Amino acid sequence: MTYFQGGAAVENGYYWNLTEWAIVPVAQDGERLPGQAAERYRRVPLVLALALVPMMGGLFLMFLPVIGFVLTFQAMAKGIAARLRRSAPEAPPLPPRQPSEAPAPQLASGTAPPAPPATGGEPNGEA
Repeated sequence: MTYFQGGAAVENGYYWNLTEWAIVPVAQDGERLPGQAAERYRRVPLVLALALVPMMGGLFLMFLPVIGFVLTFQAMAKGIAARLRRSAPEAPPLPPRQPSEAPAPQLASGTAPPAPPATGGEPNGEA
């Protein structure tokens, strides 16, 4: 595939601007492609240009309303979120916990763990 840069002198024909998704006709040999050197073009045959132009127009017609709805709903959601943030009361900070106030550890069943065995004295029923 041969790519051409904007401003390059090219042969007559149709060139697809890959940056803007536009078909650019060049009437005479030696004419320069429009745009800056950062823009890329690809030469397309006449038959392909005739097929691409209606397809690109159709895609534009299909996605233009979709983009309009998406942007409208996005703007509405941002406005609603901003109002909710402003109207929500600010919660007071929680007081710091003291180590003695720490809750007792709980088992998965919800009961406290068994106490550790006492050391010293007689063993459990063995004499």
